This record gives sequence, C-alpha cells and structure tokens, in this order.
Amino acid sequence: MFDSYVFAKKDLPELNLSYYEDTSSILSLDACLANEISFKSLSTQDLNFGKKPSTFWIKAELVFTDSIQKKYFLELDYPSIDYIDYFYKKDKEWKKVETGSLRPYNNRLLHYETFVFPVENNELKKTIYFKVKTDNAVILRFNLFDQEGLIKEVKNYEMYYGSFFGIISVIIIINLIIFFFLNERSFIIYVLYVSFNLLLNVFLSGHIFTLILKNVGGWYNIAYIQILNFTILFGLWFAYEFLKLSNEKKFLRFIYFPLVSFTLLLLGLSFFLEFSIINSLLELVALTFMIFMMLAAYLRFRKGHRAARFYIIGYICYFLFLFPVILENYQFFERSFMTIHGAEIGILLESTLLTIALIDRSWFEKKKISDERSMIYEENLKLQHQLHFRLEKQVQERTGELAIALQELNAKNEEILSQRDNIESQKERLVKLNDNKDKFISILAHDVRGPINSMFAFTQLLANNINLLSREELVTLGRDLEKQTKSLYSLLDNLLQWARSQMGTLETYKEKFILRNQISLNVTQLEGMAAPKSISIINNSEKVAVFGDKNLFDTIMRNLISNAIKFSNTEKEIFIDTSVEHNYVTISVKDEGLGFTEDVKDKLFRIETKHSTTGTKGEKGTGLGLKLCKEFAEVNGGKIWAESELYKGTTFYFTIPLFKENNLTSNQ
Repeated sequence: MFDSYVFAKKDLPELNLSYYEDTSSILSLDACLANEISFKSLSTQDLNFGKKPSTFWIKAELVFTDSIQKKYFLELDYPSIDYIDYFYKKDKEWKKVETGSLRPYNNRLLHYETFVFPVENNELKKTIYFKVKTDNAVILRFNLFDQEGLIKEVKNYEMYYGSFFGIISVIIIINLIIFFFLNERSFIIYVLYVSFNLLLNVFLSGHIFTLILKNVGGWYNIAYIQILNFTILFGLWFAYEFLKLSNEKKFLRFIYFPLVSFTLLLLGLSFFLEFSIINSLLELVALTFMIFMMLAAYLRFRKGHRAARFYIIGYICYFLFLFPVILENYQFFERSFMTIHGAEIGILLESTLLTIALIDRSWFEKKKISDERSMIYEENLKLQHQLHFRLEKQVQERTGELAIALQELNAKNEEILSQRDNIESQKERLVKLNDNKDKFISILAHDVRGPINSMFAFTQLLANNINLLSREELVTLGRDLEKQTKSLYSLLDNLLQWARSQMGTLETYKEKFILRNQISLNVTQLEGMAAPKSISIINNSEKVAVFGDKNLFDTIMRNLISNAIKFSNTEKEIFIDTSVEHNYVTISVKDEGLGFTEDVKDKLFRIETKHSTTGTKGEKGTGLGLKLCKEFAEVNGGKIWAESELYKGTTFYFTIPLFKENNLTSNQ
C-alpha cells in the first residue's frame, strides 16, 4: 500500500509513519483496519499541512528488536492540537484515548506540556492510529523515546523554557523597579506588554496546562486569542507612549488609530467567529503592527528621538525571528529550530533592547531637564547681579547728591540735622523695601508655583489628548482648570495684600467664619498637589466660629499643608485637628514625613535667617513660607510653633481667637 520509511535511532524500535487526509471528517477506525483507505507514507518525522480544516489519520508502526519487556514513549511535539484520538490494541481489543488542547488536561496518558503516549513492546510489531483535528496549523513532529531518553528530553525542554521564562521575568522585575524609582508611565505599560507576551508563550509552549489551567478544556483557543489581542494592544499603547506619537498627527489618523480600532473589533468578534479566521487576522495585524511601528520609530528617530533606534533594532530582531514561525503555519518554511523557538529568541532580544531604550530615554530626558535648570539658574544669577549693580549705582548717585546738598546747607545747622534725619529714614525705608521686594519675589516662587504647575498639567493633558477625550471629560477638565485659575487668582490677591502690609498699606478685615469650612476650602485647593504622591489629607477640624482675617488664615493653612505634602513620602497621611482652650482655637497640621532637629526648629520662624530644605521628591522652597505664617498669625491675634522628631514627622500649631459678640464691635 505504501513504502515505509524507517526513522532509525540507536537502541530504539523502528518507526514507520503514514497518513491519510479525511476531508469529509467521517472516517472511522473500522475503515482504517479494513484497509478501505490508502495511507501515504511519510519520509520525515514532521507533518506540516498548514491550516487545513480536514481530519488527519496517522498510522504508526513500531518494529521491536529487543525481546526484553520495555516501555517506550511516542510524543506528538506540538501543544496546540485541538483534538487527538489515540487508538491502540490491548488484550486483542482496540482502546481509544481522547485528548488534545481543547479537552481536559486529565485525559492525557502522561501529564506533560505536549502529548506523550506510552507504548509497550509486548509484540514484535505494533500498530497504533492517531486521529487529529485542529483549527490551528496542522504541525506535528513524532519523537520516539525510551524512558531514559524521555527524561533527558523533558529536562532539556524545561531547562530551555525555564531559562526563557526566567529571563523575561527578570526583565519585568527590572522595569517594575525602574518604574517605582522614576514613576514614568512608559515603564508600567511596557511591563504589561512583556507580561502578556510571556503569557502568550506559556500558551504556545503548553505550560499553560501544567502551570495555570489544569482543565482549560474548550476555552483554550478563546483564551489564547484574548491574550494575543491584549499583547498587540499593549504593544500599540507602549509605542504611542514611548515614541511620543502624539506629535505625528497624520500617522495617528491614517495608520495608528485604524490599527487600534481593528484590533479592538477583533477582540469582540473573537467570541463569535471561528478560531482559524480570528487567529489568521490577528497574525496579520501583528505583522502589520511591527512593520508600521518600525516605520513610526524611524520617523521619530529622524526628528531627534534618539532612543527610537533601540526600538527599531528590537522590533527588527523580533520580526526576523518571528517571521519563520508564522510562515511555517502556511507551509512556506520547513520545521526547524528557528520555526520552533524563533519567537522566544525574538522576544528576548526585543525585550532586552526595549528595556535599554527606556532607560536611555529616561536618562537623556533627565539630563536635558538638568541642563535646562542649570541654564535657567545661570540666567537668574546673571539677572540678580545686574539688579544689584543697578541698585548700588543708584545708591551711589543718591549718596553723592546728598553729600553736595549737605555741603551747600552747612550753614544751616537745624536744617542740616533735619535733613540728616530724613536721609537716614529714607535709607532705612529703601533697605526695608528692598528686603520686602526679595521676600515678595521668593513668595511668588514659593506659593504660586504649585497652582501654576497644576494648571500647566491640565493644559498639557488637554493639548496631548484633546482628540481622545469625550465631551464630558473636556467639561470636567474645564471645570478643574477654572478651579485652579480661581485658586491662583485668590493666592495672588493674598500676596498683594501681604506686600501692602510690608509697605504699611494693608487693610485687614477681621470677621466671623466657620473654621472647618475654611480649612476644607484650602484642603480642596491642595489635593491636586498631594495626588502625585498618593497622600491623603484628613480634616478632623471642628465646626467652631473664629474671628480673624480669612485671607491671612488661608495663607497660613496653604503654607503648612504644602510643607506637609512636600516633606511626606508617598502613600502617607496628613492630619488636621483643632482644640478649643480658653478664648482661642489651636489648629494643628501633622505629617508623617522627614521631621527635623532642634537646631533647625530655632531657625524656622526667625526673619533674619534663611532656611530651606528639599522635599522627598526634590521640591524646592524659598524658606520664607513659615516666616510669613508667623507674621500673619500674629496679625490675626495668635501665635505659631512646631514640634518635630527626625524621621518621625512634624506637627505645626497656630492659634486664632474664638468669635465673641464683642469682636464685631471692636473690629468696627
């Protein structure tokens, strides 16, 4: 009927393989046994018919030369075979074992990633049959082992995939560590992309059955398709973030968004269409994704995105190693080491290069920011020198004019003494105004920076994502931006009032207000500042009426809460409490931050000292915020002090008078 081909291995039985393609899928074992069909012999241990819907019958004849009773193992080395019916003869009766990737794992004769069937040499010649049906590519390799050979093969198989899974896991852990240090979204997106890639290979290698889903059954193909879908989607998202594709409007409109939309469509259709159709479409999408993302990386590289070169090299490696694997499914490539393990090698190269690319981009951007800050610092220093030079020149000119005037009025002693007093008074006033000017500039940098940064973040989010946001999201952003604008306007008004107080023109207005309500307003304004550190601000204040200037009170609260956020680590809490004693209310702002020593405590509120400390995220201040709090607390009729212990947090206290009816009379 057919010419047998013997696969000879040392000390192993002869193995003759032949096959028959049942296009109707109705053939039974009885037809095979009755010689009603003609099997075609195989000249290789590999069977590759690509993606065919037919049922394949495979006939395996083993000729034993060893008379010693011994067990051998025949392996079908491809984990993604939907249905396998194994027919063997025992006690003169034909037995049937039903297994496959869409059948329960416990059906397998040997619990292993691929399909292994024990064969005993209780006859000189033994014939067994396999009935194979799958929506995946019909790719099979028959391996014959004795027990020692199977153990060796299992060790090699597990060692290879153990090394692969281990290296990918290390890459994931490294990127997670870098993410926690740098807090860059690109790293966590890349971790998700690599994790789904790893999970995809757990499916393809067959380890999904032994590691995760013991009885995955009919869900295998659907689960595999969903994993492949999410792998592509996270790859597209990572490309968008890493390559900053928001700057490539035409590419986004005509290539990127259609590709994302089509992938999402396939994600939904995967529950309704046949597996073979969805799988083929997703393989096409994966190839299209790699080609167009390499094109996008090239465009970004030409525009100065230096880290894109690693992205290009990484995906070229992945593409070159994955291409033979996909083409083998369509019978363009013969089965080889590259078609079996090319995907894993490509993933390792791609993952390593993209990790290098992420680190390189972060280092370059950090260096760029550092250089820009140094340049701004040098420019500010230059401007300060110029300003001081002009002031000194003005002082010198004014001193010369006064000297001439004194010489001319030497005869008039009383007028000379009077003018001398006036000159000294003007000089002191100029010095005070100059000091106030420096304070005012520093306060602007200290208090205004936060709201402006928040507004900048909102506008940047709006600019980068306006095409992606819904109308409701745009309205929400607009309202948040309005709140920040109002907050900034209020803050500037408060600063101008402080400037007037320094010049003697501040008009304070003390009034009755509810303490808890006013504190809540300030907490709301600063929640945006606390959000990047995941810090919770807990307001435990009481609803008591107090008497004082609201604007001065708001400035004190903002400074104390801002400092608490600045010196707190991520995911900590800030507590605001109040207590009533005699005619005053004491407000406390407690953090769980860095704390300070007693010698630092002595410098906090002294106007003649300049003390500023960097926050936990590198935040900088002017060192004048607490001095302003002291001035405003005293104007409001209270006082301020602090208690702290190094590395155990800080509590600031300040007082304000309780409201009484006679307060209004005295204020009027």
